[in-house]
Amino acid sequence: MPFRNKTPEEQFEKAIGKKQPDPEKILAAAKAVQEKLPDGFEKEILALMDKGKKIQEEARLKIEEALGITYEATYEPESFQRAIEKHQSFSFSPVAGEEIIFSQNNQAIATIKVDEIDLNGRFEKITVDGETSNQTTIFVENSDDPGNILIIQNTGSRLEVRVFEDGVTISGKQPARKEIPNISLEEKKIRLLDGEGAQSLFEALETQETAFGKITAATDIGIDPKKPKSEDRILIYTYNLDGEEEVLIAAVDGIGGNEDGDKAAEIISRELTRRPRSIKESCMKADKKIKAGDLCYERAGACLAGGRVFEQDSKTYFEGFSNGNTGWEIRNANGEIKAKSEEQSQVEFLVTEGKITPDEALYHEQRNIISSKIGGSSAASITKYPPVELESGDRILAWSDGIRNNLTSDETWELIEGKSAKEAMQIISKETDARMKNCEHIKTNTANQGGREKMGEYSDGYKSEPTCDNRAFAIYDIALQPKDSCKTIYKITPA
Repeated sequence: MPFRNKTPEEQFEKAIGKKQPDPEKILAAAKAVQEKLPDGFEKEILALMDKGKKIQEEARLKIEEALGITYEATYEPESFQRAIEKHQSFSFSPVAGEEIIFSQNNQAIATIKVDEIDLNGRFEKITVDGETSNQTTIFVENSDDPGNILIIQNTGSRLEVRVFEDGVTISGKQPARKEIPNISLEEKKIRLLDGEGAQSLFEALETQETAFGKITAATDIGIDPKKPKSEDRILIYTYNLDGEEEVLIAAVDGIGGNEDGDKAAEIISRELTRRPRSIKESCMKADKKIKAGDLCYERAGACLAGGRVFEQDSKTYFEGFSNGNTGWEIRNANGEIKAKSEEQSQVEFLVTEGKITPDEALYHEQRNIISSKIGGSSAASITKYPPVELESGDRILAWSDGIRNNLTSDETWELIEGKSAKEAMQIISKETDARMKNCEHIKTNTANQGGREKMGEYSDGYKSEPTCDNRAFAIYDIALQPKDSCKTIYKITPA
């Protein structure tokens, strides 16, 4: 008997409180709670996992995924099931999809629904009685007797209510959320590349076969004396969802130097694997964890860029996302750009405003200032892009700023066009190595020859100002097979 003299709840709490939790003990303890509390099992388990900071994130992932309860709970907040006294005022923050019903004498007088909430917890779309509303103040009037029954003030992140008549009740129901239905633990593979110990991208190179083609990726510390460890990550997440394989790939660029940028990147990566079809929600969850958890640093955070590859109606698509100065692009077999991400940075804003040219942005003094990231002191944001249909021969590239700050998109493609993924990785590693090692020498030579603006490029022939930084780079070569012969392969091998 592994858990003598302890209640099922105590058994469960002990199992998930271990520094290195045992999955079998976690499951055994959870099943004991389920047998004791069949009706309140999910609520009890979730409450126990929220109790105290000692609960390990890895343990939470294991139990939520193994039991399939993370997004299955449907409940009614207790505070929304009561009568409201006359002249009472109160406020609350609904979740996305929640319907709030105000009634008087058992008849509904107003129904409010928050359809979408952004990364900052602000309402993007709200409907009143089924119609989209941009009103900041909603008046619910009495049709029989002049005067307001109640007034609802929309502050953008909360609803503030004041009641003027008796007999008003409020009720609400949060929707069942199923962003991760039927993900099998046995059928998913997570690979997070951190480049530990690698002196070059090529040395850290790893490959992974998927149903849609082959991924070749690497990350390393780069050449920056201010960064003794790599903060960049490459996430490759292959999973089976409702019987179909999907792939999530992302370059995650940790920010903050010694202030835990690497840990922020890993938190974001883990959140992405929890809800791969809900990128905005994953980023919002990661942002809150970075800001409220052990990483209480003003600068710690991360940028990310990548996308989800999936099949729909016998066609294959890439649905991209990005923020900050990480990025991705898709080129077809002829080298033409099919789609690309947009940089969210100070220089990109200046280019859009017409204050500088795209070429000037490549060596502008503010080019490393980003306008969005996850974590840190600024508000989080992420841009999602429409799905792009993929074809065999397409090549998806994803990168951190250690790559893009040294090589433009066109320069990168000129270097790797027609090359295998391994050859391409070796070339990019070599060229960015050279720029980083000779960074100050290149800038001095360029200044001595008249300056970047006059020359149109730096002394080594590249257009961007060389920068020392961590590097993350991924190449996804798309090779689609007929559906009836498509095989799912989960194989990770060293280069």
